[in-house]
Amino acid sequence: MLTLGDYVTRLQRQIEEMQARTAVPDYQNAVTPQRKILLHFLNRTQQLAEAAVLMANARLGTPLFVLARVLCEDLFIAAWVSVSEENALAHEADVNSDVVRIMQVMVEKGLAKIPHKATGEDHTAEILPQMKQWKTGRKPIEQIAIGLGLGRAYDLVYRSASIEVHGKTYGLPSSTNEEGLLGALSMIALLIKAICLVVDTDILRNTSAPAGEILRVLDLAEIGGR
Repeated sequence: MLTLGDYVTRLQRQIEEMQARTAVPDYQNAVTPQRKILLHFLNRTQQLAEAAVLMANARLGTPLFVLARVLCEDLFIAAWVSVSEENALAHEADVNSDVVRIMQVMVEKGLAKIPHKATGEDHTAEILPQMKQWKTGRKPIEQIAIGLGLGRAYDLVYRSASIEVHGKTYGLPSSTNEEGLLGALSMIALLIKAICLVVDTDILRNTSAPAGEILRVLDLAEIGGR
């Protein structure tokens, strides 16, 4: 059985491997929206892995489970983006839509105004109706995961880690005990490996990673269910 120190060593090795990818020409020459997004997620994964090392050394179970859930959502989105350029453009639209949604709430509640670039006058009343048209309907993460054939990962990883994200942990076994820490670190290491698989398969093999391969990397291939 791996110890906490073993997992930290594994994470550090994964970080080094992700850093090494940036020197590979195939990664440096990734210029399509699809591959730029995938490299963005690879960069996020590296940062989250570095954060996981710090949290593991400090024995902070709660943020480790939160990180696992973030990585799981990133895996679903990256895998979905890798399927097609259409999905990549839809993800870009979702990002812009979320920014617009935040701005709209701020404006409607009087927390922000939109000034005219040239005059500096309040331009809010004119722009607000347009903002409502800029928003897109985002596909729920569960729907994305199921559509990819990764519903098992959603239920066993994403759903179970969500209780820490939402603070629904009172009375449950502590996530800071040895078992909790090792469970979170195991999930994180496997999710990082799965995200790297998705990115590598797209950039190096010019295709998307099959759901079966992703589930095998996550050690979920032999578990029943969908």
